[in-house]
Amino acid sequence: LRLRSNDPDAGLVAIPLQGRAVEAELSLSPASLDFGQVRLSGFRDTTVVLSNSGNTSLTLRSASFDSSAFEVVGFRPQQLGTGQQLALTLRFRPSSIGPVAARLSVLSDASRRPRGEVAVSGIGSAPVLGASLEALDFGAGQLQRSKTLVLELANSGNTGLIIQRLGLGGESFQVTANLPLTLAPGEVYRLRVAFLPLRSGENLYTQEIASDAATGQLRIPLKGSS
Repeated sequence: LRLRSNDPDAGLVAIPLQGRAVEAELSLSPASLDFGQVRLSGFRDTTVVLSNSGNTSLTLRSASFDSSAFEVVGFRPQQLGTGQQLALTLRFRPSSIGPVAARLSVLSDASRRPRGEVAVSGIGSAPVLGASLEALDFGAGQLQRSKTLVLELANSGNTGLIIQRLGLGGESFQVTANLPLTLAPGEVYRLRVAFLPLRSGENLYTQEIASDAATGQLRIPLKGSS
């Protein structure tokens, strides 16, 4: 700073000035996260690191996602000193099958860049058990003579399916399979169901197929007469 006056001995006076800019700076690492495949019945956690790379304290105000499939665990507004870091826990809890993408937003009092963002993604996975027919009708048969039909069981989900148990088949119906049976995504298993009438009249039974699919047991009505 230079000051000029009418003083004959000191007409120009130079005053040195110095200072330092004070600023908080928010940074997030990594810039993107992939949770991979997570079963619909579960969740997966990971962390993102929030840092204050400025030269004064930083106030973290909020942290949230723009999708309900993701959540921030245990966040509270707080301050980060110069050079301080915070590991923030993020959770992916899918509610539907397939890919999900969202964005984490963290708001602070940083003057130049108050908002920090992280792109996140994940895949909701589950097995889905389906059958080629809603019911099996063997029609009319002869006593003590066996008739066999095929029921195709398919996994239309995006992760492996385990068939754990089959109903015994009742008095006149029989099924055979080596259990537990694992079906990969898109795989089809041909289940052979036999009808062996032991008495005259109509025979009814509901074939139960238990698996680890979220839908639970599959029930197929069986019908035959003699």
